[in-house]
Amino acid sequence: MPPVTLTNHNFAVWRVWLIAKLQTKKLANYLTWDGVATDEGNGFQYDALDGFRALGILTESLSESQYQYVEGADCVKRAMDNLTAIHEPIGAADRVGLLEEYHTLRWDWKKMTLDEFIGVFRDLMRRLDRANLHELPAFRVTKLLSRMPKEMRMVSHMIMDSAAAEHTVPIAATKLLAEYKYLQKEGLLKLSGRGLDEAILVAGQDQRDGAPESRRKPRASDKCNNCGILGHWARDCRKQGGGAYQRRQQQDNSQARVNAAKHENPRFEDCLFAISHGEGQEDNPKAGHPMVMDSGASCHITGNSRILYDRVPCNRSVVVADGHRMSIKEMGKVKIKGIDGASLVLTDVLFEPTVQSTLISIPRMTVDNPDVNVSFNDQTCSIQVQGRLIATAKFDQRTKLFVFEGNHNSTMDDYVGLVLPKPADLWHYRMGHVQIDNMRWCSKQHSELPDFKNPLEKM
Repeated sequence: MPPVTLTNHNFAVWRVWLIAKLQTKKLANYLTWDGVATDEGNGFQYDALDGFRALGILTESLSESQYQYVEGADCVKRAMDNLTAIHEPIGAADRVGLLEEYHTLRWDWKKMTLDEFIGVFRDLMRRLDRANLHELPAFRVTKLLSRMPKEMRMVSHMIMDSAAAEHTVPIAATKLLAEYKYLQKEGLLKLSGRGLDEAILVAGQDQRDGAPESRRKPRASDKCNNCGILGHWARDCRKQGGGAYQRRQQQDNSQARVNAAKHENPRFEDCLFAISHGEGQEDNPKAGHPMVMDSGASCHITGNSRILYDRVPCNRSVVVADGHRMSIKEMGKVKIKGIDGASLVLTDVLFEPTVQSTLISIPRMTVDNPDVNVSFNDQTCSIQVQGRLIATAKFDQRTKLFVFEGNHNSTMDDYVGLVLPKPADLWHYRMGHVQIDNMRWCSKQHSELPDFKNPLEKM
Protein backbone atom coordinates (compact mmCIF):
# COMPACT_ATOMS: atom_id res chain seq x y z
CA MET A 1 0.00 0.00 0.00
CA PRO A 2 1.28 3.53 -0.68
CA PRO A 3 2.63 5.29 2.42
CA VAL A 4 0.73 8.23 3.93
CA THR A 5 2.46 11.04 5.82
CA LEU A 6 0.51 12.74 8.59
CA THR A 7 0.03 16.49 8.18
CA ASN A 8 -2.40 18.97 9.71
CA HIS A 9 -5.13 18.08 7.20
CA ASN A 10 -5.31 14.31 6.73
CA PHE A 11 -5.53 12.67 10.15
CA ALA A 12 -8.57 10.52 9.23
CA VAL A 13 -6.86 9.08 6.14
CA TRP A 14 -3.56 8.62 7.97
CA ARG A 15 -5.26 6.85 10.88
CA VAL A 16 -6.83 4.25 8.55
CA TRP A 17 -3.50 3.73 6.80
CA LEU A 18 -1.60 3.28 10.08
CA ILE A 19 -4.06 0.67 11.40
CA ALA A 20 -3.85 -1.26 8.11
CA LYS A 21 -0.04 -1.03 8.15
CA LEU A 22 0.18 -2.38 11.70
CA GLN A 23 -2.24 -5.16 10.84
CA THR A 24 -0.04 -6.30 7.95
CA LYS A 25 2.89 -6.42 10.39
CA LYS A 26 0.75 -8.22 13.02
CA LEU A 27 1.27 -5.29 15.41
CA ALA A 28 -2.27 -3.86 15.58
CA ASN A 29 -2.76 -5.13 19.16
CA TYR A 30 -0.11 -2.67 20.37
CA LEU A 31 -2.46 0.26 19.64
CA THR A 32 -4.20 -0.66 22.93
CA TRP A 33 -1.10 -1.73 24.90
CA ASP A 34 -0.07 0.57 27.73
CA GLY A 35 3.41 -0.93 27.97
CA VAL A 36 2.75 -2.66 31.28
CA ALA A 37 0.52 -5.69 30.64
CA THR A 38 2.21 -8.87 29.47
CA ASP A 39 -0.70 -10.54 27.70
CA GLU A 40 -4.32 -10.11 26.65
CA GLY A 41 -7.28 -12.14 27.71
CA ASN A 42 -7.26 -13.99 24.39
CA GLY A 43 -3.74 -15.30 24.97
CA PHE A 44 -1.80 -12.72 22.95
CA GLN A 45 1.68 -12.15 24.42
CA TYR A 46 3.07 -8.61 24.30
CA ASP A 47 6.70 -8.10 23.43
CA ALA A 48 8.57 -4.88 24.15
CA LEU A 49 10.60 -5.14 20.95
CA ASP A 50 7.45 -5.41 18.82
CA GLY A 51 6.03 -2.44 20.72
CA PHE A 52 9.02 -0.33 19.70
CA ARG A 53 8.65 -1.55 16.11
CA ALA A 54 5.03 -0.33 16.07
CA LEU A 55 6.11 3.01 17.54
CA GLY A 56 8.80 3.28 14.87
CA ILE A 57 6.28 2.74 12.07
CA LEU A 58 4.11 5.52 13.49
CA THR A 59 7.04 7.91 13.91
CA GLU A 60 8.33 7.35 10.36
CA SER A 61 4.93 8.32 8.94
CA LEU A 62 4.88 11.77 10.60
CA SER A 63 5.82 15.05 9.02
CA GLU A 64 8.21 17.34 10.87
CA SER A 65 5.33 19.43 12.18
CA GLN A 66 3.93 16.42 14.06
CA TYR A 67 7.04 15.30 15.94
CA GLN A 68 6.31 17.65 18.84
CA TYR A 69 3.12 15.77 19.70
CA VAL A 70 4.77 12.36 20.16
CA GLU A 71 7.85 13.54 22.03
CA GLY A 72 8.32 11.47 25.15
CA ALA A 73 5.83 8.74 24.14
CA ASP A 74 7.27 5.33 25.07
CA CYS A 75 4.63 3.22 23.27
CA VAL A 76 2.49 3.49 20.19
CA LYS A 77 -0.73 3.80 22.24
CA ARG A 78 0.42 6.99 24.01
CA ALA A 79 1.70 8.48 20.76
CA MET A 80 -1.63 7.73 19.09
CA ASP A 81 -3.59 9.22 21.99
CA ASN A 82 -1.53 12.42 21.83
CA LEU A 83 -2.11 12.79 18.08
CA THR A 84 -5.82 12.06 18.43
CA ALA A 85 -6.20 14.69 21.14
CA ILE A 86 -4.57 17.28 18.86
CA HIS A 87 -6.37 16.46 15.60
CA GLU A 88 -9.72 15.40 17.08
CA PRO A 89 -10.36 17.48 20.21
CA ILE A 90 -13.59 16.87 22.11
CA GLY A 91 -14.21 20.15 23.91
CA ALA A 92 -17.62 21.83 24.06
CA ALA A 93 -16.98 23.88 20.93
CA ASP A 94 -15.61 20.80 19.18
CA ARG A 95 -18.81 18.88 19.93
CA VAL A 96 -20.86 21.66 18.33
CA GLY A 97 -18.63 21.50 15.26
CA LEU A 98 -19.04 17.72 15.09
CA LEU A 99 -22.81 18.00 15.25
CA GLU A 100 -22.80 20.64 12.52
CA GLU A 101 -20.64 18.40 10.32
CA TYR A 102 -22.95 15.47 11.03
CA HIS A 103 -26.15 17.30 10.09
CA THR A 104 -24.68 18.93 6.96
CA LEU A 105 -23.07 15.75 5.62
CA ARG A 106 -23.92 15.24 1.94
CA TRP A 107 -22.89 12.72 -0.72
CA ASP A 108 -21.98 14.22 -4.09
CA TRP A 109 -22.04 11.02 -6.17
CA LYS A 110 -20.59 12.86 -9.19
CA LYS A 111 -17.30 13.46 -7.36
CA MET A 112 -17.10 10.70 -4.74
CA THR A 113 -17.76 6.97 -4.84
CA LEU A 114 -20.14 5.36 -2.37
CA ASP A 115 -17.25 3.39 -0.83
CA GLU A 116 -15.48 6.64 -0.04
CA PHE A 117 -18.62 8.28 1.35
CA ILE A 118 -19.38 5.34 3.64
CA GLY A 119 -15.78 5.54 4.89
CA VAL A 120 -16.28 9.23 5.70
CA PHE A 121 -19.62 8.44 7.38
CA ARG A 122 -18.14 5.70 9.56
CA ASP A 123 -15.22 7.89 10.58
CA LEU A 124 -17.66 10.62 11.57
CA MET A 125 -19.63 8.11 13.67
CA ARG A 126 -16.39 7.10 15.41
CA ARG A 127 -15.61 10.72 16.24
CA LEU A 128 -19.14 11.24 17.58
CA ASP A 129 -18.79 8.20 19.85
CA ARG A 130 -15.43 9.48 21.09
CA ALA A 131 -17.09 12.81 21.97
CA ASN A 132 -19.89 10.92 23.82
CA LEU A 133 -22.48 12.03 21.26
CA HIS A 134 -24.18 8.67 20.95
CA GLU A 135 -27.19 7.77 18.81
CA LEU A 136 -29.22 4.63 18.30
CA PRO A 137 -27.93 2.39 15.45
CA ALA A 138 -31.33 2.53 13.73
CA PHE A 139 -31.23 6.33 13.64
CA ARG A 140 -27.75 6.28 12.11
CA VAL A 141 -28.99 3.90 9.41
CA THR A 142 -31.86 6.31 8.71
CA LYS A 143 -29.36 9.16 8.49
CA LEU A 144 -27.22 7.19 6.02
CA LEU A 145 -30.21 6.27 3.84
CA SER A 146 -31.39 9.88 3.76
CA ARG A 147 -28.12 10.82 2.02
CA MET A 148 -28.78 8.42 -0.89
CA PRO A 149 -29.96 9.75 -4.31
CA LYS A 150 -33.31 8.83 -5.81
CA GLU A 151 -31.75 6.05 -7.90
CA MET A 152 -31.14 4.09 -4.69
CA ARG A 153 -34.52 4.66 -3.06
CA MET A 154 -35.66 1.10 -3.79
CA VAL A 155 -32.88 -0.53 -1.79
CA SER A 156 -33.35 2.13 0.90
CA HIS A 157 -36.99 1.09 1.34
CA MET A 158 -35.94 -2.57 1.46
CA ILE A 159 -33.50 -1.81 4.27
CA MET A 160 -36.10 0.15 6.23
CA ASP A 161 -38.64 -2.67 5.84
CA SER A 162 -36.19 -5.34 7.05
CA ALA A 163 -36.03 -6.71 10.58
CA ALA A 164 -35.00 -4.34 13.36
CA ALA A 165 -31.94 -6.46 14.11
CA GLU A 166 -30.57 -5.64 10.63
CA HIS A 167 -30.78 -1.87 11.14
CA THR A 168 -27.04 -1.42 11.58
CA VAL A 169 -24.59 0.63 9.55
CA PRO A 170 -22.44 -2.36 8.40
CA ILE A 171 -25.45 -4.32 7.09
CA ALA A 172 -26.98 -1.27 5.42
CA ALA A 173 -23.62 -0.33 3.86
CA THR A 174 -23.23 -3.82 2.37
CA LYS A 175 -26.64 -3.67 0.70
CA LEU A 176 -26.08 -0.12 -0.54
CA LEU A 177 -22.72 -1.01 -2.07
CA ALA A 178 -24.21 -3.99 -3.91
CA GLU A 179 -26.94 -1.79 -5.40
CA TYR A 180 -24.40 0.94 -6.21
CA LYS A 181 -22.19 -1.44 -8.22
CA TYR A 182 -25.21 -2.71 -10.15
CA LEU A 183 -26.30 0.84 -11.01
CA GLN A 184 -22.80 1.69 -12.20
CA LYS A 185 -22.86 -1.29 -14.57
CA GLU A 186 -26.14 0.07 -15.92
CA GLY A 187 -24.49 3.43 -16.60
CA LEU A 188 -25.95 5.34 -13.61
CA LEU A 189 -24.21 7.25 -10.81
CA LYS A 190 -21.00 7.60 -12.83
CA LEU A 191 -18.25 9.92 -11.69
CA SER A 192 -17.98 13.00 -13.90
CA GLY A 193 -14.97 15.00 -14.99
CA ARG A 194 -12.16 12.78 -13.73
CA GLY A 195 -11.14 9.15 -13.32
CA LEU A 196 -12.14 6.91 -10.45
CA ASP A 197 -8.73 6.73 -8.77
CA GLU A 198 -8.20 10.48 -9.06
CA ALA A 199 -11.64 11.22 -7.61
CA ILE A 200 -10.95 9.00 -4.61
CA LEU A 201 -7.65 10.72 -3.93
CA VAL A 202 -9.19 14.18 -4.18
CA ALA A 203 -12.19 13.23 -2.03
CA GLY A 204 -9.98 11.65 0.63
CA GLN A 205 -7.70 14.74 0.82
CA ASP A 206 -4.66 12.51 0.96
CA GLN A 207 -2.18 15.37 1.44
CA ARG A 208 1.56 14.71 1.53
CA ASP A 209 4.02 16.83 3.44
CA GLY A 210 4.40 20.09 1.54
CA ALA A 211 1.71 19.17 -1.00
CA PRO A 212 -0.90 21.77 -2.08
CA GLU A 213 -4.33 21.82 -0.49
CA SER A 214 -5.94 20.04 -3.48
CA ARG A 215 -4.57 17.98 -6.33
CA ARG A 216 -6.34 19.94 -9.04
CA LYS A 217 -8.09 23.26 -9.20
CA PRO A 218 -11.80 23.32 -10.00
CA ARG A 219 -12.56 23.44 -13.70
CA ALA A 220 -14.15 26.90 -13.45
CA SER A 221 -11.01 28.48 -11.95
CA ASP A 222 -8.37 26.45 -13.80
CA LYS A 223 -6.58 27.55 -16.97
CA CYS A 224 -6.47 25.50 -20.17
CA ASN A 225 -2.93 24.36 -21.01
CA ASN A 226 -3.76 24.53 -24.73
CA CYS A 227 -5.39 27.95 -25.27
CA GLY A 228 -4.79 29.61 -21.88
CA ILE A 229 -8.47 30.47 -21.28
CA LEU A 230 -10.07 29.94 -17.87
CA GLY A 231 -13.04 27.63 -17.45
CA HIS A 232 -11.97 24.38 -19.11
CA TRP A 233 -9.08 21.93 -19.41
CA ALA A 234 -6.94 20.99 -22.40
CA ARG A 235 -8.70 17.65 -22.89
CA ASP A 236 -11.97 19.55 -23.43
CA CYS A 237 -10.52 22.41 -25.51
CA ARG A 238 -12.15 22.89 -28.92
CA LYS A 239 -9.32 24.90 -30.40
CA GLN A 240 -6.61 23.33 -32.53
CA GLY A 241 -4.43 21.07 -30.41
CA GLY A 242 -7.09 20.46 -27.75
CA GLY A 243 -8.63 17.12 -26.87
CA ALA A 244 -12.11 17.94 -28.17
CA TYR A 245 -10.63 19.23 -31.45
CA GLN A 246 -8.61 16.05 -31.96
CA ARG A 247 -11.60 13.81 -31.21
CA ARG A 248 -13.71 15.72 -33.73
CA GLN A 249 -10.99 15.34 -36.36
CA GLN A 250 -10.80 11.59 -35.72
CA GLN A 251 -14.57 11.25 -36.09
CA ASP A 252 -14.52 13.16 -39.37
CA ASN A 253 -11.74 10.94 -40.75
CA SER A 254 -13.20 7.63 -39.58
CA GLN A 255 -16.09 7.70 -42.12
CA ALA A 256 -18.22 5.82 -39.56
CA ARG A 257 -16.79 2.41 -40.44
CA VAL A 258 -18.84 -0.51 -39.08
CA ASN A 259 -16.80 -2.82 -36.83
CA ALA A 260 -13.62 -0.98 -37.90
CA ALA A 261 -10.98 -0.11 -35.30
CA LYS A 262 -8.52 2.74 -35.87
CA HIS A 263 -4.95 1.48 -36.19
CA GLU A 264 -1.88 3.16 -34.78
CA ASN A 265 -1.17 4.74 -38.17
CA PRO A 266 -3.73 6.60 -40.33
CA ARG A 267 -4.98 3.35 -41.87
CA PHE A 268 -8.30 1.70 -41.19
CA GLU A 269 -8.40 -1.84 -39.89
CA ASP A 270 -11.35 -3.98 -40.96
CA CYS A 271 -12.33 -7.51 -39.98
CA LEU A 272 -13.09 -10.41 -42.31
CA PHE A 273 -14.04 -13.69 -40.66
CA ALA A 274 -15.03 -15.64 -43.79
CA ILE A 275 -11.43 -16.00 -45.05
CA SER A 276 -8.12 -16.81 -43.43
CA HIS A 277 -4.50 -16.13 -44.30
CA GLY A 278 -4.06 -19.61 -45.79
CA GLU A 279 -6.85 -19.06 -48.29
CA GLY A 280 -5.36 -15.77 -49.36
CA GLN A 281 -1.94 -17.29 -50.04
CA GLU A 282 -3.25 -19.75 -52.61
CA ASP A 283 -3.34 -17.94 -55.92
CA ASN A 284 -4.97 -20.13 -58.53
CA PRO A 285 -5.79 -18.09 -61.64
CA LYS A 286 -8.09 -20.80 -62.94
CA ALA A 287 -10.28 -20.78 -59.87
CA GLY A 288 -13.51 -18.79 -59.93
CA HIS A 289 -14.42 -15.85 -57.74
CA PRO A 290 -17.72 -16.68 -56.05
CA MET A 291 -19.63 -13.80 -54.51
CA VAL A 292 -20.41 -14.46 -50.83
CA MET A 293 -22.73 -12.64 -48.42
CA ASP A 294 -20.92 -12.05 -45.12
CA SER A 295 -22.72 -10.62 -42.09
CA GLY A 296 -19.52 -10.54 -40.01
CA ALA A 297 -17.33 -8.55 -42.40
CA SER A 298 -16.94 -4.82 -41.92
CA CYS A 299 -15.96 -4.09 -45.54
CA HIS A 300 -16.37 -5.36 -49.11
CA ILE A 301 -13.36 -7.10 -50.65
CA THR A 302 -12.69 -8.89 -53.93
CA GLY A 303 -9.84 -10.60 -55.73
CA ASN A 304 -11.48 -10.29 -59.17
CA SER A 305 -10.04 -7.24 -60.91
CA ARG A 306 -12.44 -7.58 -63.86
CA ILE A 307 -15.50 -6.55 -61.85
CA LEU A 308 -13.86 -3.52 -60.23
CA TYR A 309 -14.08 -0.02 -61.73
CA ASP A 310 -13.32 3.57 -60.67
CA ARG A 311 -10.25 2.39 -58.81
CA VAL A 312 -8.50 4.71 -56.39
CA PRO A 313 -5.41 4.18 -54.21
CA CYS A 314 -5.91 3.63 -50.47
CA ASN A 315 -3.99 2.63 -47.37
CA ARG A 316 -6.08 0.13 -45.41
CA SER A 317 -5.44 -2.84 -43.15
CA VAL A 318 -7.71 -5.90 -43.03
CA VAL A 319 -7.70 -8.53 -40.28
CA VAL A 320 -8.81 -12.00 -41.40
CA ALA A 321 -10.10 -14.92 -39.32
CA ASP A 322 -6.70 -16.24 -38.21
CA GLY A 323 -5.52 -12.78 -37.07
CA HIS A 324 -3.33 -12.10 -40.10
CA ARG A 325 -3.32 -8.54 -41.44
CA MET A 326 -3.49 -7.79 -45.14
CA SER A 327 -2.33 -4.43 -46.44
CA ILE A 328 -4.75 -3.04 -49.05
CA LYS A 329 -3.47 -0.46 -51.53
CA GLU A 330 -6.41 -0.14 -53.95
CA MET A 331 -10.20 -0.02 -53.85
CA GLY A 332 -13.03 0.72 -56.25
CA LYS A 333 -16.68 0.11 -57.03
CA VAL A 334 -18.73 -2.94 -58.03
CA LYS A 335 -22.15 -2.71 -59.63
CA ILE A 336 -24.68 -5.51 -59.15
CA LYS A 337 -27.43 -5.39 -61.73
CA GLY A 338 -30.58 -7.50 -61.63
CA ILE A 339 -32.22 -8.94 -64.73
CA ASP A 340 -35.24 -6.67 -64.32
CA GLY A 341 -33.10 -3.53 -64.65
CA ALA A 342 -32.60 -2.57 -61.00
CA SER A 343 -29.00 -2.18 -59.86
CA LEU A 344 -26.93 -1.66 -56.74
CA VAL A 345 -23.48 -0.03 -56.60
CA LEU A 346 -21.08 -1.17 -53.88
CA THR A 347 -18.55 1.52 -52.99
CA ASP A 348 -15.17 1.24 -51.25
CA VAL A 349 -14.68 -2.38 -52.38
CA LEU A 350 -11.14 -3.34 -51.36
CA PHE A 351 -8.99 -5.18 -53.92
CA GLU A 352 -6.61 -7.95 -52.85
CA PRO A 353 -5.41 -10.29 -55.66
CA THR A 354 -4.85 -13.24 -53.31
CA VAL A 355 -8.49 -13.32 -52.19
CA GLN A 356 -10.30 -16.00 -54.20
CA SER A 357 -13.83 -14.79 -53.53
CA THR A 358 -15.81 -11.58 -53.44
CA LEU A 359 -17.12 -10.86 -49.96
CA ILE A 360 -20.13 -8.55 -49.67
CA SER A 361 -20.45 -7.03 -46.20
CA ILE A 362 -24.10 -6.90 -45.18
CA PRO A 363 -23.51 -4.22 -42.47
CA ARG A 364 -21.47 -2.08 -44.88
CA MET A 365 -24.07 -2.39 -47.65
CA THR A 366 -27.07 -1.50 -45.48
CA VAL A 367 -25.26 1.42 -43.83
CA ASP A 368 -24.11 2.93 -47.13
CA ASN A 369 -27.55 2.61 -48.75
CA PRO A 370 -30.63 2.85 -46.49
CA ASP A 371 -32.85 1.68 -49.37
CA VAL A 372 -31.20 -1.76 -49.35
CA ASN A 373 -33.08 -4.56 -47.62
CA VAL A 374 -31.39 -7.90 -46.92
CA SER A 375 -33.65 -10.78 -45.90
CA PHE A 376 -32.98 -14.43 -45.08
CA ASN A 377 -35.57 -17.10 -45.84
CA ASP A 378 -34.83 -20.76 -45.23
CA GLN A 379 -31.84 -21.48 -47.50
CA THR A 380 -31.79 -18.19 -49.44
CA CYS A 381 -30.61 -14.63 -48.92
CA SER A 382 -32.27 -11.88 -50.96
CA ILE A 383 -31.11 -8.32 -51.66
CA GLN A 384 -33.77 -5.77 -52.56
CA VAL A 385 -33.48 -2.09 -53.42
CA GLN A 386 -36.69 -0.14 -52.88
CA GLY A 387 -38.65 -3.39 -53.07
CA ARG A 388 -37.03 -4.60 -56.32
CA LEU A 389 -35.10 -7.87 -56.22
CA ILE A 390 -31.43 -7.41 -57.13
CA ALA A 391 -29.80 -10.70 -56.26
CA THR A 392 -30.39 -13.96 -54.45
CA ALA A 393 -27.79 -16.13 -52.73
CA LYS A 394 -28.25 -19.74 -51.66
CA PHE A 395 -26.82 -21.48 -48.62
CA ASP A 396 -23.84 -23.72 -49.40
CA GLN A 397 -23.80 -26.76 -47.12
CA ARG A 398 -20.08 -27.31 -47.64
CA THR A 399 -18.82 -23.82 -46.79
CA LYS A 400 -21.78 -22.81 -44.59
CA LEU A 401 -21.99 -19.51 -46.51
CA PHE A 402 -24.58 -17.80 -48.68
CA VAL A 403 -23.12 -17.88 -52.21
CA PHE A 404 -24.52 -16.26 -55.34
CA GLU A 405 -25.38 -18.60 -58.16
CA GLY A 406 -24.29 -18.13 -61.76
CA ASN A 407 -21.16 -16.61 -63.28
CA HIS A 408 -19.84 -13.09 -63.20
CA ASN A 409 -19.59 -11.00 -66.32
CA SER A 410 -15.92 -11.10 -67.31
CA THR A 411 -16.15 -8.27 -69.85
CA MET A 412 -14.96 -4.74 -69.16
CA ASP A 413 -18.48 -3.50 -68.43
CA ASP A 414 -18.94 -1.33 -65.36
CA TYR A 415 -21.17 -3.84 -63.60
CA VAL A 416 -21.35 -7.49 -62.66
CA GLY A 417 -24.06 -9.34 -64.54
CA LEU A 418 -25.47 -12.09 -62.35
CA VAL A 419 -27.63 -14.89 -63.70
CA LEU A 420 -29.57 -15.48 -60.54
CA PRO A 421 -32.45 -17.96 -60.84
CA LYS A 422 -32.93 -20.00 -63.98
CA PRO A 423 -35.25 -18.21 -66.44
CA ALA A 424 -37.88 -20.94 -66.20
CA ASP A 425 -37.79 -20.75 -62.41
CA LEU A 426 -38.11 -16.98 -62.53
CA TRP A 427 -41.19 -17.13 -64.77
CA HIS A 428 -42.57 -19.88 -62.56
CA TYR A 429 -42.19 -17.60 -59.53
CA ARG A 430 -43.94 -14.79 -61.38
CA MET A 431 -46.79 -16.73 -63.04
CA GLY A 432 -47.28 -19.79 -60.86
CA HIS A 433 -48.61 -23.04 -62.43
CA VAL A 434 -49.87 -21.95 -65.83
CA GLN A 435 -51.13 -23.91 -68.79
CA ILE A 436 -48.57 -25.50 -71.10
CA ASP A 437 -49.89 -23.54 -74.08
CA ASN A 438 -49.20 -20.28 -72.31
CA MET A 439 -45.70 -21.44 -71.42
CA ARG A 440 -45.00 -22.36 -75.06
CA TRP A 441 -46.16 -18.91 -76.10
CA CYS A 442 -43.80 -17.35 -73.56
CA SER A 443 -40.92 -19.47 -74.85
CA LYS A 444 -41.46 -18.07 -78.34
CA GLN A 445 -41.22 -14.53 -76.98
CA HIS A 446 -38.02 -15.24 -75.03
CA SER A 447 -35.35 -17.33 -76.68
CA GLU A 448 -33.65 -18.21 -73.42
CA LEU A 449 -36.68 -20.23 -72.24
CA PRO A 450 -37.13 -23.94 -73.11
CA ASP A 451 -39.37 -24.67 -76.09
CA PHE A 452 -41.59 -27.10 -74.08
CA LYS A 453 -42.01 -29.46 -77.03
CA ASN A 454 -42.14 -32.38 -74.62
CA PRO A 455 -45.18 -32.01 -72.29
CA LEU A 456 -43.31 -33.94 -69.57
CA GLU A 457 -40.27 -31.72 -69.71
CA LYS A 458 -39.34 -30.35 -66.31
CA MET A 459 -39.64 -26.63 -65.88
